[in-house]
Amino acid sequence: MDLRDIKVYLSHQTPTEKFEVKRVYPYYVYVDGKATGKIQGYTYLVKDPFLCEQLRVKVDGEEPEEIQKGLAKRETVFVSFENARIRLSEIDGTIRQTIVASSVTRVG
Repeated sequence: MDLRDIKVYLSHQTPTEKFEVKRVYPYYVYVDGKATGKIQGYTYLVKDPFLCEQLRVKVDGEEPEEIQKGLAKRETVFVSFENARIRLSEIDGTIRQTIVASSVTRVG
């Protein structure tokens, strides 16, 4: 079985659906192991209030404007993720996990 075939949804690991955003930064498209300079999506560094841990969640596409505005004003911004799942991969014999989601929404 390929590790990428294993589906573990974030909702199975934490009961919360509301995460506090600490930081947002872009991640880029790579071709043949080299960065192209084109933004593929954004990584959200968020705090899980239940686990008291910081998580990195990748979401392809543009960063929603209401999240950008809130962070620019130094507001406390909470988000929820659609279809957040833990994706496993192996690199040089080490199993790594990446949390990916199909979309992100600012919540009250």
